[in-house]
Amino acid sequence: MRILPVRVAGPDGQAVTTELAKTHLRVDGPDEDILIASLIAAATEHLDGYHGILGRCIAPQSWRQDYAGFEADMVLNVSPVLKIESVQYVDPSGVIRDLEGARLFAAAGRTIVRPPAGQTWPDVALQEDAVQITVRAGYAVVPTPIKQAILLLVGHWYANREAVVTGTITATLPLAVDRLLAPYRKPPV
Repeated sequence: MRILPVRVAGPDGQAVTTELAKTHLRVDGPDEDILIASLIAAATEHLDGYHGILGRCIAPQSWRQDYAGFEADMVLNVSPVLKIESVQYVDPSGVIRDLEGARLFAAAGRTIVRPPAGQTWPDVALQEDAVQITVRAGYAVVPTPIKQAILLLVGHWYANREAVVTGTITATLPLAVDRLLAPYRKPPV
């Protein structure tokens, strides 16, 4: 059984800087910096991480996934995974142990953790969180379409500080944002 992933350390930084957003918005001076920074944070949070609409991490951040035991393929629910930070498990006697050398694989759009080369997974205690895998996930370089989508959201929210209604349709995302993000959306499991 897999428990939903939990973010244990936030992103290293923002995918879009306040200065870049100000250039996009054609804003001079510092008067709107706090508002613009909050719009960037909101747009990023809307897209980012396991719970964001992309279903994947944008800037590098740490996530932990807990399991009741080891499986042949330990499928991670976060992506893109940059590296494994740690694999810990509770042995049958209740002692928490570190496992070094676990390996990352990508297969069919999934990220999988497998035991160290030439080894099998160790035995674990019978408990819901007997295995904890912590990974660093996000893009080393945030793709330009994701940055542009954040800028479009910031621009839309900056210009329209209330809900936008066109005729009888309420728009949740500007159309271009949806198109920019489409290739990066994580497919449903």
